[in-house]
Amino acid sequence: MPMPMPTLTAKPKMFPKSVHGVDVQRVQAYGNHDLNTPSYLDIGHYSEKGHGLWYHDGQKLHTRTFTGDFDGEDDHRGVFGSKSASRPTGRFDHKTGQLSAAYVHGIPHEENIKALRDAAAHFKKFGAHTAYVYESTEDNDSLPPEPGTTPIPAGHVRLYHQAQEKHIPSIRKHGILNANAKGIEGPKAIYATEQPFYGPATSRPTVEFHVPKEEFLAPQNVRSDVKPHQIISIHQKWHGRARYILNNPKVHAETLAGKNDDLMDDPEYGPAIKHVKGRAKVSESAEDNEADDLTAKAQKHFGVTSNPAEAGYITRDGKMLDLTGRHYSSGYANNKPLPGKPDYLAGHRNVDHRELPSHLKGGKSGTEGMLNFMDKSGAVRFSHTAGVVHIRKPVTPAQQQTLTRHLHRHDVDMVADRQGHPDFYRSAGSVSAHQLHGMLN
Repeated sequence: MPMPMPTLTAKPKMFPKSVHGVDVQRVQAYGNHDLNTPSYLDIGHYSEKGHGLWYHDGQKLHTRTFTGDFDGEDDHRGVFGSKSASRPTGRFDHKTGQLSAAYVHGIPHEENIKALRDAAAHFKKFGAHTAYVYESTEDNDSLPPEPGTTPIPAGHVRLYHQAQEKHIPSIRKHGILNANAKGIEGPKAIYATEQPFYGPATSRPTVEFHVPKEEFLAPQNVRSDVKPHQIISIHQKWHGRARYILNNPKVHAETLAGKNDDLMDDPEYGPAIKHVKGRAKVSESAEDNEADDLTAKAQKHFGVTSNPAEAGYITRDGKMLDLTGRHYSSGYANNKPLPGKPDYLAGHRNVDHRELPSHLKGGKSGTEGMLNFMDKSGAVRFSHTAGVVHIRKPVTPAQQQTLTRHLHRHDVDMVADRQGHPDFYRSAGSVSAHQLHGMLN
C-alpha cells in the first residue's frame, strides 16, 4: 500500500539511476526542515581542495572553494548572494568525502535534474562516485518505514536519539544541536546509540538518523550537530499502533468500518486510526483513477453498444463494451459499417473475453490478462446469451442497473470469485434473474 499523501498527485518523476558515471541512490528521508528544499543529494567524492559551495542558476553551475566551517543555506547566501536561496544548491567537504545539495521544491524537475548532472560532471573530476538523493516526507502524519530499514550512505552509521515530545517540533525544523544538550546524565553532548536505548523506537519519540562514522564516539556520543537532512525518520508511539492495524486484516476492516472510532481521542490509537483511514482514501482514489483510465481506453478500443447480445463487459459507468469485432473487421470504421456496407457482425458477440489489447491486460496474457483487466478497471464480464455474469469487484450502481435491465428474462450463471460485498458475494452458481435483481439492490 502506498505511503499517504496530503492530496492525490500524478506519479512523481524519478531521478536517473546514473549521471556521468556517478551512481544515483534514492533514499527516503524524514524532514520538515524547509518547505522549499524537500530533497537532498549527497555525492561521495575524494577531494584535496578543502570545503566548497555551489548553486545552479538554471543554466550553469557556479562553484566556490574555501577553508573553514560552513552551514548550508546561510553560507550560500553569504557566498553567492540571495540569488542562490531559491535555486538548487550544494556543498562539499573533503574530510567527509561527500557533496550535498538541496533540490528546490517548485523548480521544474528537469532543472533539478540538470543541476544534478552538472554537479556530478564537475565533482567527478574530484572522484565523485555516488549520489544519494534524499526524498523528504514532509507530512508529519505519514507513517515512516520501520526502524532500521531505510538505506543510509556508505561510510555512515545509523543512530537513534530518544527525546521528549516537546522537543520534536524543534528537531524537525533544526535537527539535533549540541547547543541544546543538557548533560543530565553526563557531559553535554548529543546522546545516541546504535539501538534505541530506552526501549523500542515506537515506545517514545525516537529520532533515527545517520552521521559519518568518524563523527560517532561509541557507544553514545555524536561530535557534530545532526542536520535535518541527516534525519531518516522520527518514530512516534502511534506508528506501532498503525502498523498493527494495517498488518491485521480483521482489525483493518473493522477500523475502516468505523468500529474503532471510539478511540479517536486516544493519543496513540487516534492518530493511527486517522492515518489508516486517510491511507485507504488515497488508495481508493488512486484505484478509481486507474479504473477510469482503463475504462476510457477500453471504450475507445472496442466501442460501446446498446445491444446486450453484442456486449462482453459492463464498465463501471454502466456502458457495455462492443465485442462484435467491429473494431478490427473489414467493412467498418469507428465501429460503424462503411457507407453502403452491411453490418454483418450485428447481434452477436464474436470476440473472446480474453482477446484484449496488451495495454488493457497489464502485460499479462490469456485468462490472467483478462482477470487483471477486470481487477484494475472494475469491469464485469458479461454474456447475455449464455446468462453469465463474472464479477471480481463490488459492482457500481450503474452496473447494477445495466445488469438487471438486460438479464430480466434469463437465468444467470453468476461467477463471483472475490469476497468483499457480503450480500452480493454470498451466492454463486445458477440464480434466477429475480434473485439477481434482489441481490444487486
